[in-house]
Amino acid sequence: MVKNYNCDVFICPEKHTTVFDFLYKYQKLKHKKYHAVIAHIGVVDFSPRPASQIEGILNLKKNKIENCFDKEFFYQVNDIKIYPEQYMNEDTTSLLPTELINKVAEEFNKIDDLIWITCNPVDLNWRGNYKRDRPVNINVVNDKSIVMKGLLSDRVRVIDFTKFSMEEVHKYTCDNIHMSPDGMKLIENELKKIV
Repeated sequence: MVKNYNCDVFICPEKHTTVFDFLYKYQKLKHKKYHAVIAHIGVVDFSPRPASQIEGILNLKKNKIENCFDKEFFYQVNDIKIYPEQYMNEDTTSLLPTELINKVAEEFNKIDDLIWITCNPVDLNWRGNYKRDRPVNINVVNDKSIVMKGLLSDRVRVIDFTKFSMEEVHKYTCDNIHMSPDGMKLIENELKKIV
């Protein structure tokens, strides 16, 4: 895409790239008139992870979260909801609780010409090139993608991977989460249909 289009490409300088990073960056650039704004984002926000990791990630993103939303939203995100499942002998939770996805969707709905690429289901019986098993509740990622998709207006164009079969998960991802070369080609082809 970068070779054939005039693109601004951004990668978060921090370890975790969240919807908050995306929205914060977009706020700084929304004066530009883009033909399309492409966001392949959500897995970090939606995925279950050890609860001990959440506070550090949210505190690192505090300024961005409050800038995009407000202090109350930051307080609500910090009121973490613990899942019954554990991972690595720890309680699990997600950065973005289901009940706040609507607030993110509202911000997505304000972006002109947004293309959002969803997350996909996960095959718990396959690791791909990931060194350990994923949390048993990892498919929360896909569940939350489906919730988000349902909250987006018709103006937001969606490249929807939420209905991948397990065969497609193996083909288009290298580890259930990150796209394989075939997956990157799939995204490219889907984007070409839109832009």
